[in-house]
Amino acid sequence: MKNIDVIGIGASLYDIIFGAETYPEEDTKVRVDSVTYRCGGPCATALAAMAKLGVSAAYTGAIADDGYAAAMRAEFAEFGVDCSSLVVRKGAKSPFSVILTAADKGTRTIVWNRGTLKTTQPEEVPYGLIEKAKVLHLDGNHIDAALAAAKFAREKGVKVSIDAGKLYDGVRELVKYVDWFVAAESFAFEYSGTDDLRAAAKLMYDENSPEIVVITCGKRGGMWYDGKEYGEYPIYDVPVVDSTGCGDVFHGAFVAAMLRGFDYPAACRFSSGVSSMKCTKPGGRAGIPTYDEVTAFLRSYGEDIG
Repeated sequence: MKNIDVIGIGASLYDIIFGAETYPEEDTKVRVDSVTYRCGGPCATALAAMAKLGVSAAYTGAIADDGYAAAMRAEFAEFGVDCSSLVVRKGAKSPFSVILTAADKGTRTIVWNRGTLKTTQPEEVPYGLIEKAKVLHLDGNHIDAALAAAKFAREKGVKVSIDAGKLYDGVRELVKYVDWFVAAESFAFEYSGTDDLRAAAKLMYDENSPEIVVITCGKRGGMWYDGKEYGEYPIYDVPVVDSTGCGDVFHGAFVAAMLRGFDYPAACRFSSGVSSMKCTKPGGRAGIPTYDEVTAFLRSYGEDIG
């Protein structure tokens, strides 16, 4: 494998997305207007976003050998994400999800199955590839491998980014090795034990000493804290078709922005723009824009970024 900018270890799964006018009530039927078959997972979708934005990315770790896994690999190839260091588990069943989106709400509800895929183990991590990369991106899944990889990356001076969506077992230890700590609001509140965003960001920063803490707040935009100052970033008004994968795409865009040398406020606004554009199409990835498309989109809002 050639040198890659970003190596990702984390969740990848197959999504079956049903689009309906509204959510069904209990014990009723509802007609769906669209069915979309796409791939998902926090780390995997972030890597797809990075690749679409012009960053070379590779997904590594364990994958099953079933039809869902074949579809995942095909979609990675479609986006240009390298998969040559994957470990294939013979006879394993891939994780998958069924997603229902409601046009009248602009939201999604997810039902998912873990499958039988054994998680990536520390001895299966491609340390040689990580050493040559610029960033290691994680999402808290495959925790033993993620922790081993993060420790190695820190030793080698490779930046570590995390999509902190859930407070999985072991994540408190993992974030000690993170440089770009980007977390969902729910994670920040659970981690810190407070419902004050600034207090949560400060505690996460003080305990782990990353370069930056960013907290994403969905429809309200979000905030950042670099140990000295706080800042906020907006969302952008778009016709929302499907919010699936918004956070994952934000994380991928943030890594891409940082690799382009953006400062923290610009990186957050850029990532919010990418995430907003993603919402205009069904599925977690179909709406991901190119770099030129998102910079043009942001200029239409008076944001001259990039």
